[in-house]
Amino acid sequence: MQRIVQKIAFYPFSLIYSGVMSLRNWMFDREIPHATAFSVSVISVGNITAGGTGKTPFVIALTQLLTKNGHRVGVISRGYGRKSKMQEIVAPTEKSSMNPDFSGDEPFLIAQKCPGAVVIVDADRVKAAETAVRQFSCSVLVADDAFQHRHLHRDLDIVLWDGFDVPQRSAVIPAGRLREKMSGIRRASMLVFTKNQNVPESSHNFLRKIAPNVPQFTAPLTIEKIYRFNNRSEVDHLNLNNKTVLAFCGIGNPEQFFQTIDSFHPKVTIQRSFGDHFRYQSRTIAALLDQFHRERCDYLITTEKDAVNLTSVSPKIPNLLILEIGLDINEVASEILSRIPTPKNK
Repeated sequence: MQRIVQKIAFYPFSLIYSGVMSLRNWMFDREIPHATAFSVSVISVGNITAGGTGKTPFVIALTQLLTKNGHRVGVISRGYGRKSKMQEIVAPTEKSSMNPDFSGDEPFLIAQKCPGAVVIVDADRVKAAETAVRQFSCSVLVADDAFQHRHLHRDLDIVLWDGFDVPQRSAVIPAGRLREKMSGIRRASMLVFTKNQNVPESSHNFLRKIAPNVPQFTAPLTIEKIYRFNNRSEVDHLNLNNKTVLAFCGIGNPEQFFQTIDSFHPKVTIQRSFGDHFRYQSRTIAALLDQFHRERCDYLITTEKDAVNLTSVSPKIPNLLILEIGLDINEVASEILSRIPTPKNK
């Protein structure tokens, strides 16, 4: 009931926001302003909703796919929530900052998982693209969260949709989570339903009616492994069975993280959620550890993205486990590779 009241209250503001975004898209459709193009292929990975679609795991899987196929990949990102306003190169090189406070947690995680790629953070993605091409000779660029960032020309526009979300119930910000009207999906080269292996046919049909010319794919969630924060040693998920677990996270969609933990059948799951891109401080960790001992928990568990933000504050936390998840992009991989040129050195 409260959500319905909020939607009604925010609806006038949603109309204003939607109108502004529609005008902006109308101008870009007519090249006012003109988008900057580059000599290499640019793949945009983005959302039409505000976060929580599995964008970072998708970018990681895509970057690894392109690298495996001989590309020198440049990942360009805004680096949401970072302290620095300067351009940062987040890669295992001497010039790299390799600090999540300056790069942002998601670019830092991408750099960790994709050592063969160059990750560049800049609020101006065009400048980031220039650095990737001119300084690092990248053969393909992956523009992270760039569907609405239309100053950068893209050759492939991939839009992600959380396969567990019901598109029929969506509304534009602030009444809902849509960044623009659903019709914006028509700009996409492809639509990928993420996380859910069994997306309802009603969701497929609803979005197919809106964007009939946009092919649809699925990229289901995969559990890669669980490992200890202190030494990265792997832990079998069966170890969580019938245990008391304190699960915490600061991500866009905490509910799905908690559902994944529940699938391991712990005896009790205590849930703590913080805001997306949450910057942990010593007092937050102290409070979590206090609750851990007070509730007589066996384990703490969090996400890889949260682990990035924890490392700089407390490199060792007893009994903390990290859940590593991914997305299976096999269904869409060949379609992506067919749409970009083969690297010259292959």
